[in-house]
Amino acid sequence: MKILHTADWHMNNRLGYEDLSADIVGALEQIAVYLESEDVDVLLVAGDLFSEKSRDEGFQKALGEIRRIFGGFVARGGSILGVAGNHDSELKFESLRHALWLSGAGAHGKFVLTANPQGPICLTGRDGQSVQFILLPYPTPRAYLDGDQKYTSVEEKNRVVQSAFSEALSFARGRLDPLLPSVLVSHIHLCGAHTHSTFEITENEDVIFDISQIPNAFAYAAYGHIHKPGPVGGAAHIRYSGSPIALDAAERHDAKSCALFEIRDNVLAGEIALLPIRGPKIHVETCDLTTDSPEEAVQKLAARVAKTDLLNCTLRYNAGQNLNIREIRQSIKNQIPRVYALAEERINAEFGDAPPVLSAESAGVAKRDAPQIVREYLTKNLENHARRESLLARAESLLARQTADEE
Repeated sequence: MKILHTADWHMNNRLGYEDLSADIVGALEQIAVYLESEDVDVLLVAGDLFSEKSRDEGFQKALGEIRRIFGGFVARGGSILGVAGNHDSELKFESLRHALWLSGAGAHGKFVLTANPQGPICLTGRDGQSVQFILLPYPTPRAYLDGDQKYTSVEEKNRVVQSAFSEALSFARGRLDPLLPSVLVSHIHLCGAHTHSTFEITENEDVIFDISQIPNAFAYAAYGHIHKPGPVGGAAHIRYSGSPIALDAAERHDAKSCALFEIRDNVLAGEIALLPIRGPKIHVETCDLTTDSPEEAVQKLAARVAKTDLLNCTLRYNAGQNLNIREIRQSIKNQIPRVYALAEERINAEFGDAPPVLSAESAGVAKRDAPQIVREYLTKNLENHARRESLLARAESLLARQTADEE
């Protein structure tokens, strides 16, 4: 049986001003090509199919794209197994199982999308090899606990959920056929996985598992949640696939891919193949107006950034320079279509100098899209912060509440 492992699609995601939907769909189309060219039997999606920023219209469009891209694979006998991640709305995710049902009339494959622990699910490949799959979504109280429980702290809640996750895993393993190989599909944070943060993430921020807490008897463990691809604890068969495209500047140096492996004669056969996925390059650049004229600086910048690439740019200039910042900003946007963040750095200002006044354009943007400016600021300044994910999630919650109040 040939199996392809992917995760963290984040459909409908945005990066600053830029909508990444088309880029993500393009990555999924590449995955669909691999399903055919590599004769894959099962596609594993280890959580975070959708962005938490998804609105109803975006969900409907994403559903249509998934049906278009993968419907043929399921109709021809391929199976898709997916779990909910921390960015997937659990209630909406469960309802999507019906909207996303690809195994219609004439379909021979299986489509399972779950926000609750499920399995083992036994599937048989075209070569006759049978494999058991355990599906464990992101650990939340709703998915793993019964009833409303009270907690004295976030750490206590995370420990209780962690224990419930371990019990669900133990229960599912107890139902496995010992004569058949098994695969775990989950969306969790394993201690020791390489992340983009230079700090240690604590139980305050996530439900964290030591690798010793997860049995290594699985033929393969397919994880999502950590966007940086790679194995965990030196074990090639325990790995994160990473996101299919770079979703922010912290991921810009990653080689994006999906993982292909084969189970034959009840064991993992051969090496795991990393199939490359192409996506837009993300640039973090400085347009230095202290050394070049505006025209030269913008031309040098445009020469470094392709039309399809994404740009996070900082305009650097001296406090005493007589510049039309509004025109320079517009010139950059005219020559580089996908500028997702454009900041200003005013240097050599004397103590007591008045801060720079927002241009009419900047003021207009601030008035029209204050939430987006907040997102850009936090995304840039929390790039290597230990609490990045939780702080961004908290900000999104507050922004959503503010938007609802205004409406």
